[in-house]
Amino acid sequence: MKYPALCVLLFAAATSPIIAQTAGDTTAPTITITTPPINSSYDVVLSGTATDTGSGTGTGASSAGIKAVYYQKEGSSKWNTALLTAKGSTTTTWVVTVRIKGATGTRYYFRAVDTSGNESDVVGRRFKHGS
Repeated sequence: MKYPALCVLLFAAATSPIIAQTAGDTTAPTITITTPPINSSYDVVLSGTATDTGSGTGTGASSAGIKAVYYQKEGSSKWNTALLTAKGSTTTTWVVTVRIKGATGTRYYFRAVDTSGNESDVVGRRFKHGS
């Protein structure tokens, strides 16, 4: 049975040990919250750090770095962008200013995305106004 030349070429390329596949950065960044859960002001600056320890190798790989940090208020479906102090760096501080109302406070969720598109786990904390 004869195979068309293209099929033979594709089959040979797929099984040939000469063609090596390389992978880019697949390590998710990490994110932390440093702002304490109870604050004395209604207007609160929430902050933390995002770190990307991944590094790609081979074709199409990106260097490590934080592209963005997103935050979401409890009950909302919209993700907003936090301010980064060193966008593109492997470690950056992120900052968000919010208003905390009520005795029960408000929960905020945060996630980081690196320059390779990997996303951190979502972390959250309830912030309350108090002393």
